[in-house]
Amino acid sequence: MYSYRRTVNMKTGTERRTRRGDRDTVCCVAYDHPFAVFVIIAFLLLLSVAILHMFLPISPLGQGFCTKTMAQHKPSYVGCYPDAIQPKKRTLKGAFTTDLRKMTIETCLLYCTKRNFLYAGLQFYSECYCGSNLESEKMNNDSLCNLECSGNKSQICGGAPYLSVYRLKNDPGRAPNVVSQPRPAGQEEGPMKGFRDGYRSCAERPDDYTSFTKFMEESDKMTTSICITICEKQSLPLAALFRGSQCHCGYLTHNYTLRHTVEPSECQEPCAGDSSVFCGGTNYYAIYQTGVEDSRCTNIVMGKERTFPLITLASFPGSGNTWVRYLVERATGIFTGSYYDDGDLYRKGFLGERENWRKGNTIAVKTHRFDEEHISSFDGAILIIRNPYKAIMSEHNRKFGGHTGFANEKHYTQGTEWIDFVAGKSRTWTNTALNILQYSKKILVIHYEDLRNDPFESLNKMVQFLGQPPNEERILCTLSSPDGKFKRRESTRQKLSFDPYTDEMREVLSLYIKSVEMALKLKNQSALPKDYNPHLKL
Repeated sequence: MYSYRRTVNMKTGTERRTRRGDRDTVCCVAYDHPFAVFVIIAFLLLLSVAILHMFLPISPLGQGFCTKTMAQHKPSYVGCYPDAIQPKKRTLKGAFTTDLRKMTIETCLLYCTKRNFLYAGLQFYSECYCGSNLESEKMNNDSLCNLECSGNKSQICGGAPYLSVYRLKNDPGRAPNVVSQPRPAGQEEGPMKGFRDGYRSCAERPDDYTSFTKFMEESDKMTTSICITICEKQSLPLAALFRGSQCHCGYLTHNYTLRHTVEPSECQEPCAGDSSVFCGGTNYYAIYQTGVEDSRCTNIVMGKERTFPLITLASFPGSGNTWVRYLVERATGIFTGSYYDDGDLYRKGFLGERENWRKGNTIAVKTHRFDEEHISSFDGAILIIRNPYKAIMSEHNRKFGGHTGFANEKHYTQGTEWIDFVAGKSRTWTNTALNILQYSKKILVIHYEDLRNDPFESLNKMVQFLGQPPNEERILCTLSSPDGKFKRRESTRQKLSFDPYTDEMREVLSLYIKSVEMALKLKNQSALPKDYNPHLKL
């Protein structure tokens, strides 16, 4: 019997297996693609993350926990309970988790038992909620809980929106200590002093003011609020304050694009009606967003079947996928589709949401899946990457407050929900980027931050990648109302009094950021923005 020797050359990415006692080569060149070398490096990098996890403090709730613990508590089915989508009205208000592919009753019961909750509830086939109290009355009709679990079709995981509730029999106990001590969090700030909600930029007044202005009013009582109201009544998306007393209403045009702006200090002339706020400058407009969308690009159509190649808009949740869909639809005039069939988004105007995603009648298809089989089924991908610290926070807020809500501080400080959430989602953020980079037939990477800073350039790139001729008027129309109805106004932002990310979390996230940075470089894609700041240098 022969034995074999296996050698791998990390510089060339080749593998050789030779049979001892025989000089003939049995197999060679197993890894002949540069990305394969990266996969090996990334594996070693992520292995170091796992080792790092071994040395992190273990939560008391996680020590020695196993499935036997759940069995000892003998959970029992309580019944089918109605639920609400508003966080404050939910039947179970504790922890939350979801798994679109592998949710089972056992998974949910284990999750809630581990966190010392008294009740566990499942709904929408993939969502698991925990709580110490039931906030609604049981339904007499258990048939309303009728959705099969995503991970076991023989089990029922609630309804829409009804919870299959189980009592876990364990004492909820008292909440563990705070995750971290209060410290500056670097949260997103609201508008600058002297400016109000909706402020976009300070820009030079055009020589021909009619290139922007479609309506103008002047008053010795002018304020930012009055000007915004005036422009909304004129059904115009932008309000521009000028010289303290003038209000100009309009939209972006070929001769006025807002691509070149100046420092806010140029727009600090006090408003005639309120000296505590600014109303532009001597030669500059203070531009504000109104609550009206530009009507020039609202006509959006569905294509015929097999009209378009299958291109996915892929991202980690919380990275702005819905917002990008809004931009793409208005810029191209064609609806986007989705893998998920989200009724809420359909009702908000994404009419391609309920189309079969394989039909080829939508310009792009939203997905958060990143497995090889799924990604390989597309002809190409637009990968949206957002700073993981912001994306994870955004997804956490969505879980506890819907598309426009925010998680309050208790969701970061009670139990281990936040710790577990960051651990799992940071891995998902990394795997999403790495897999889509590896398995896509062709790819365009769009960084969320670049899209925010220069939406004109990023949107142009996406339109061309989707095989559509860029229509400058539609793109400028889109950017006149870039957020639509899907972004929160600054006044609603809730700021935590502490940084929810511990030093240990940041160490791990820095490793993940570095691995994605390496993959982007190998695929000749644009580097991560500098504000990701991975402080661990490799």
